[in-house]
This record gives sequence, structure tokens and C-alpha cells, in this order.
Amino acid sequence: MQKFSGNHFLSQNGIYILIVFCFTISLLFVDLKSQKNPEGFITGMFLISFCVFAGLTYPMNYFILTRDEIIIKNPIWFWKNVKIPLKEIERISIDQPFRSPVRLNIECRLFPKKSFYGSSLRKNTWRNLKIELQKNKIIVDDFICQ
Repeated sequence: MQKFSGNHFLSQNGIYILIVFCFTISLLFVDLKSQKNPEGFITGMFLISFCVFAGLTYPMNYFILTRDEIIIKNPIWFWKNVKIPLKEIERISIDQPFRSPVRLNIECRLFPKKSFYGSSLRKNTWRNLKIELQKNKIIVDDFICQ
């Protein structure tokens, strides 16, 4: 079993999350008496902060490669756990859409195509994942680490 993960705290999204967290905490020190509706202000700001947090943490996946399957997990959304048998995988491509993190596109016999982002993974981690997938005789199209 091999784990391909990066440091999600020091990734670009991790730094953005830290900024959102500091912003949310700073809301506790705002002069609420000057607000017409302080409860609505705090609720709205926390709701916006949560949406930004969710959007930044959702693509922070990491990958575990076992002898029989690839497992996709998320360190923040710990219940997000996808298991795909290696024998069902037809092809994998690694690419990076414009202004998005690097993603792993998996084409299987079970489903047409699924994409999994890995925003906390570094280039050498993607390269190591590619090498291990090729050792398992999986076709890997790499548009990042060539």
C-alpha cells in the first residue's frame, strides 16, 4: 500500500483556508453595535466563510494505491472515500485545466469517466503515482509531468 499525498496545510488552497479562517475569527472582534442587524451580519459572514472553506477543501484529495485498487480520500472531508478496482480501470490521464488544480481522470468499464482533483500534491508526487500506475500495467496519459 502506497500513499500519495501532499501537505494540505502548506498548499495554495491550504494558505487560502488559513486566510479565510483568520478573516472569520476577526469577525468576532467587529463592532457589532454599528451594524443594523448584527445577527444577520455574523450569520451571513460565517455562511460565506463556510462556502469558501468547502470550495477550497473539496479538491484536496490524496490517493492510496494498493495491490488491487486505488483509493481516493480527502483529509478534511474524511467521509469522502472512493475505491476503484485496478482491474476495472481502462485508462488514466493526469492534466490541469485552466486555473484549476491538477486532476486524475479515470476511465473505467464501470463508469465513463471520473475526475479527482489533488490540489495538495506536488509535481514529484504526481510523477511517482504515474510510475506506480504504469507498473500495474495501466495506461497513463500524462500532460503535466512529461
